[in-house]
Amino acid sequence: MKKNILGALLPLLTMIIIFVLSFENIITNNLGLSEMDIKGILISGVVLYIPVTFLVDGIICAKKQINWKIPVLISLLGSVVIMMYLRFDSTEMTLYLSYYFMSYCIGYWITSAMKK
Repeated sequence: MKKNILGALLPLLTMIIIFVLSFENIITNNLGLSEMDIKGILISGVVLYIPVTFLVDGIICAKKQINWKIPVLISLLGSVVIMMYLRFDSTEMTLYLSYYFMSYCIGYWITSAMKK
């Protein structure tokens, strides 16, 4: 079970960090970020940073020979919860979740094929 911790939590931790930075709160006010900067963090996080962490998660799971189902389910369920809180449309959620799942699969399958 200890092998699954890093594989399951990497995308989830990235989503939580982007989620916290995407609101105007004490952290963003102390950093001096404007409202436009905060929206930019959210957009770039959803489109770029989270898929990259799913890709890295797939690579880690393939290298450590972790079953791919549990880490990807935990990460995708975390994504659903955060997207529901951010009031994403169901169509947007489906598209982003499929995008995240494909980036995870690409990382996992390419690393698995390279190991063989």
